Amino acid sequence: MTTIQELEDWASQLTVEKIKKLPEEEILNHTMERPGHPGQYGFIFMLGSEERIKNFDDIEYALLMRLSTINNLKEKMQSYLIK
Repeated sequence: MTTIQELEDWASQLTVEKIKKLPEEEILNHTMERPGHPGQYGFIFMLGSEERIKNFDDIEYALLMRLSTINNLKEKMQSYLIK
């Protein structure tokens, strides 16, 4: 699991093309459960992240699309968080 600051540092180094090729484990390492929404996963950024991360909207969308390609996400996140 990662902190929001670590997520933003990681995301600021990504491009849409790099995101498409990221290993599943790297995606899972930066995925967080939505606060107040058990079982819903995504990427949580701070307000103002779009100023720090070049092409923020494209990066955020590409990350969510890549996350959606992971089969059995809930089960994988549960086992990943237990490690």
